[in-house]
Amino acid sequence: MALFSFLGSNFFDVQTADTSTHLSLTTATRPSSSLPSDVLAASSSASNSSPNALADPFSPTCKPALSPSQFNARYIPKSFVYNTPINPTTFGAVYDSGYSSLSSRSVNYHSPSIPMTSPSNSPSEPTPCEKYLQLYQSGRLQARRSDSSHWELKCTICKKWIKTSVPSRRPLSIPNHFSVLEGHTRSRTCTAYPARASTAPPIPSPRKASPSMVNEVSSDEEDEDPFQFQLTSHLTIQRYGRSSSLPLEASSVQSALGSMVIVQTCPGSPVDWPVQVGSFTETFPFHPIGVQPGSLSFDVEIHNRGRNIVAFSKQCSGEAQLNGCCPQCTKIPAEVQKLVDLALQADSRINHRYLSWSQIRNLLADRTEEMCKWRLKSLSSADFSKFQVHACRRSVRKLADYGRFMEAIANNNLPRLQQLINVGIRRGSSPNALIRMIQSALEGVYQPRPVLDSRTLDIALLVFRLGGRKLLYAVNHGLGLPSLRTLRNHMAFTKVMPTVGMISVEDIVHNIREVVLKPRAAAATPPPLRGVNLLIDEVALEERACHFRHNNSIGDLCWRHSSKVDLQLKTYDDALKIAERIKTDEVHLGKEMTVVSVSCFGESGTYPILALPTCKSVGPSESSTIYETVTEAWIEHAAVKVGMPWSWSTDGEALRRKAGYKQFVRHKLPRTSPIFGTLASMAGLNIFTGLHSVTLDFDYKHVFKRICTLIRSAAGMALCNGRIINPAVLTRFLARLPDQSEDPVRTLLFPDDPQDVPRAVELMEAIIEFLAYDFGEVNADTAADLDSIRLLALILKSILAPFITPDMSLTDQMTHLATYAHLTFTLFRLNRLTFMSNQLYGDSQSMIKNAFFCLEKQQKLDPTKPFYLFQVGDDPLERLFGKLRMLGSHNSAMSYSQAIERLGHACDLQAVYLRHPDLDQGQRRISMTRSEGVDHLNMVSWTGHAIAKSTRCTETVGDDVGVGGSVLPGQP
Repeated sequence: MALFSFLGSNFFDVQTADTSTHLSLTTATRPSSSLPSDVLAASSSASNSSPNALADPFSPTCKPALSPSQFNARYIPKSFVYNTPINPTTFGAVYDSGYSSLSSRSVNYHSPSIPMTSPSNSPSEPTPCEKYLQLYQSGRLQARRSDSSHWELKCTICKKWIKTSVPSRRPLSIPNHFSVLEGHTRSRTCTAYPARASTAPPIPSPRKASPSMVNEVSSDEEDEDPFQFQLTSHLTIQRYGRSSSLPLEASSVQSALGSMVIVQTCPGSPVDWPVQVGSFTETFPFHPIGVQPGSLSFDVEIHNRGRNIVAFSKQCSGEAQLNGCCPQCTKIPAEVQKLVDLALQADSRINHRYLSWSQIRNLLADRTEEMCKWRLKSLSSADFSKFQVHACRRSVRKLADYGRFMEAIANNNLPRLQQLINVGIRRGSSPNALIRMIQSALEGVYQPRPVLDSRTLDIALLVFRLGGRKLLYAVNHGLGLPSLRTLRNHMAFTKVMPTVGMISVEDIVHNIREVVLKPRAAAATPPPLRGVNLLIDEVALEERACHFRHNNSIGDLCWRHSSKVDLQLKTYDDALKIAERIKTDEVHLGKEMTVVSVSCFGESGTYPILALPTCKSVGPSESSTIYETVTEAWIEHAAVKVGMPWSWSTDGEALRRKAGYKQFVRHKLPRTSPIFGTLASMAGLNIFTGLHSVTLDFDYKHVFKRICTLIRSAAGMALCNGRIINPAVLTRFLARLPDQSEDPVRTLLFPDDPQDVPRAVELMEAIIEFLAYDFGEVNADTAADLDSIRLLALILKSILAPFITPDMSLTDQMTHLATYAHLTFTLFRLNRLTFMSNQLYGDSQSMIKNAFFCLEKQQKLDPTKPFYLFQVGDDPLERLFGKLRMLGSHNSAMSYSQAIERLGHACDLQAVYLRHPDLDQGQRRISMTRSEGVDHLNMVSWTGHAIAKSTRCTETVGDDVGVGGSVLPGQP
């Protein structure tokens, strides 16, 4: 009983070689403590009666007495706190020099055996807490401080960290500090750990021992194998969820050990290593063994001094099948065969991690031989060697210089750094010289001149025009942009000649020459002839007289009535006379500035050629004077160099409309005109024009706003069978569309700013959605309203889509416009003013007429050039006014002299934005969308086919007559 007194504990497991004999299996019972009471009692009696009992059960220097006629066996614990083999008789360490493993082990795994002490010197059995204290003091039990400032102990069985209640400021010095760890070892959490722990030593195969080695220590072999005794068979006994190897005589003490379960432990998979080029340790790849990613799925154990090699899967269950290993270990031979193939013949591209020591040694030998070969070649010529040495030294110095250069750039924020490096490169400076230049620039000794490329100059001009002299001075010294003097030396600023008194042809010709002809003449390639669109609009002025030094005259007096007074200041009385005439209301101060500018089809931007103040009391005759004077001056002085005027565009102001119809709808297109044959054959087209076949145009964005204003009015529009479409009707149906609700619909129909172009476009797009939406079954009255709304949607789509669809071809654009013309003509004939006002109907029809005329003129001028429909109208002048107001910090209160000066500045800004479109944010209220910086109405982003010769005007009109008529009531 003393011999097997500790076999029931769960501190060690024993594996035997013979599994042919089995004990009866019973259900395992769970002990109430980590060391059961019957085992402790048996241990105590063994200590007093057995002559081979140890004085200290935990001493690693004890040696058991062995019986004759024995098998060689090793009792190895699976998860024991000492992490060493244990003698079950004396509970001491067992030394085995023939045992080795590739698994992680402690350094002192094998302990040499020492003769046993007398049992009279054996102290009393220590408690588990005392044992843990001894382990901690000897450094075999790990401890650490937790985040909550308490000690944590690492269980030697399951390798878990167990939190204790001992504060970390107090050292672990008494057994009670380990009570929590003791309770953990008795819990299910600890005992449920698998039988084969990762740190447990592998189970060796049994070896026979010589009889001369029994009970004596007289040779080296006896020191290597001290733990041997008589066995007739080997069994594996599992208790409390752990296994122990026992000799057959242990069956006689089964009643003292309690209930046990006998299982067969997995013996592992023997490794067949047929590589003959070296030993196993030289040819086997040990590098992939471990827990790192990509490692092997098994561990290798070497027994019997390298004669037996056994592999165990990392997922080994520890329980073998009948006459074999566990299912996980059965997969090892296939993986071993792959390693054998690599050991016999490894490709040169194989990762060195999967090579054996022998292969790596051969690879290093090859590399060393190759290095020696190249070294001999380099040393074969003394001159070559000296050259190589000098070259290497130069390369090292250059690398150091480049490193210092990069560090200087990275650590210093130097203005004009790019210019400095460019200057150094042009001079052929070395990195060392560049570093000295950077140091001089940081100290203020050297200031590099800026590289005056076009973008740098344009950005400096933007800063000057938008921020003034002070800001340009600041960025010149802070960021290295060109100064004002540099700008004046390298750029030409635009200056517009003001009109003082009556309209003057000389002023118009001067502006044509300075604003239009000079920039075009300075271009690298002369631009081709273009069709010209003349634009006219007004901008508000502050009623304040001003003085112009170039002619010593008073400005900002209405050009229509300024002839009643002498505007030149010759004496003081002249000023008093002018003031008296202003008081008597004979001469008026200008309230607005009328601006006439020139835009070319196929080019962006506009060029102001006339700016004169007006008192807003002029009539159609004064507007006619402007039309005639500017047209004649342009034809005489610029038509040959730039192109003939094709149209006059206005925003629809009442007085200019009346003058426009008188001037440009009074002469029938002559039969000798090149465009007569095509335009005269288009049914319903008005072919009356002005002199030189100039037509009247109205801005399409103003037409959009006026149509939406009509829709939002209480009177509404009369469409099919007199149905009135007004906000009340639209509110009921718009709210039923997808992605619409009452609040957005109310915002569309009752906006805060009726002149907001994006809001008008949103309303038109919302109504267009009725064409594709199905309302299902409705009553007759609702169906009639829906028919009228769908007709309105078709009208809006016909006029809106050509201007906001970038992928629409020119043929489709003209087809849509012809559809609108025929639909509105029919409805206007049916409903007259209840459908649309005379002014809106005439302006929209004139806009479409002008588009067909300009397209036909472009086909006669150059049919290979594109024609962009969005270039009709006075939108370029509106954009120029936006920049004009921006220069005054969005302050419209400016005098005439300020307006003239800012008009030239606005032209400079426009030129910069045309050269660099990425710098232009755009204008919100006149853009077609809400997205700032995104406007599809430009030549770059328009993707539709817009070549002039691809469209035949007669076909577009013929195709659309049927389209327009098919939606009218009563039509087939």
